[in-house]
Amino acid sequence: MNRRRRKPGSSPEDHLSDAAPADEPDDMHDAGPASADASAGFEDGAFDIAMGDFIAAESRAQSAAEAEAAGLTLPEAAEPATAAASRRATRSETSGADPYAVLAEYERRSFEHVAANIDVVHAAGLWRGIGFRVGERRLMASITEVFEILPVLHHTTVPGTQSWLLGVVNVRGTLMPLIDLRRYIEGERTPLGDTSRLLVARHGANPIGLLVEEVLGQRSLTVENDPLRLEGDSANWARFVPAHFELEGNLWGVFSIAALVTATDFLYAAA
Repeated sequence: MNRRRRKPGSSPEDHLSDAAPADEPDDMHDAGPASADASAGFEDGAFDIAMGDFIAAESRAQSAAEAEAAGLTLPEAAEPATAAASRRATRSETSGADPYAVLAEYERRSFEHVAANIDVVHAAGLWRGIGFRVGERRLMASITEVFEILPVLHHTTVPGTQSWLLGVVNVRGTLMPLIDLRRYIEGERTPLGDTSRLLVARHGANPIGLLVEEVLGQRSLTVENDPLRLEGDSANWARFVPAHFELEGNLWGVFSIAALVTATDFLYAAA
């Protein structure tokens, strides 16, 4: 039975008018056992009950209520032993701990999970790349060589440098050289438009921004994709595009950023 305290200065009639109707359950007091258990856990001030526990408990309670209304009996659902043990270990480690320390621990575990599953991205016989366009050429660079994709940023020109070095941009406090990829290879300036983007690569620990006309999303190659022979390609492109493939009816070249950032003429940008 739910009891409500009278407010100071209120009459019994006022109290009765504020009370919930007898046939309408009070959500805060008439919740099922699962909700009560979850509330008790959070009242203790610990981070020991995850949202997944609460949702699962509510789901079991709802299923049980529906089964009872239908005259059915559901078997008691048992949590897998490994999952239960993992939850108990997490609760034991985090109970009473500083909240910031708990969040830091969760972050550490999430990074471990990503590191453990990196092989899913680099599966055997599978190559993944970022597709982009330079002029009429469709190219792909390995996802291991592209660290970020940015819109074209305002840059500051650097006097006494090659024309393909457009300048430097400030990216979160780090100065990054901005390279017009088409002008470096073909000698023609990349036209700026709504689709223009910067592919952020690295030379050692230093970021490098490569201006391209368009980013075309992720592309994948498998052992079933046979490289094509391309006759008469420009020598300037050939040193950075070691292979070509046909995907979706288009010719794609595999662009090596590693070859680009180690090219002698690329490293010496002085005019």
